[in-house]
Amino acid sequence: MNSLSAKSARELLQFHSCKHEDVNHPKWRSGFLGSLRPYTGLNAKNFHEVMQCLKVLAPQLQQAPSIDREIIATLWSICHLGRAWGVEPQGMLRRNGFISIEDSVQLEEWIFQISYTAFCLFDGYDIETAFEDYENV
Repeated sequence: MNSLSAKSARELLQFHSCKHEDVNHPKWRSGFLGSLRPYTGLNAKNFHEVMQCLKVLAPQLQQAPSIDREIIATLWSICHLGRAWGVEPQGMLRRNGFISIEDSVQLEEWIFQISYTAFCLFDGYDIETAFEDYENV
């Protein structure tokens, strides 16, 4: 994963957000959002891959005069839909008893970390600050 290019990071985020056009790719169904619908359990590897993508894309996210709309859409999808489906009490996973409270709490922590890191990068914080909480996990 350390040799992930910016292009590969963008594509991986597309899979994790179910926004990639190749819906038959295994990562589309087993990625961050794909594993929530239908619910197949949480996979820490997905969270860490999303964070690695953020790290690879960090220079673009914090320094570019404008940020690629597609990157914003993938991150927004992961955070918004992940929260709506698996964290909110009336979300499909909680309402139907598919996700345990423990998994819901873990999912909420992951979503918070992704959104906080993205916020820091969008706002121009340095990479160390943006990833400080993640590095201390």
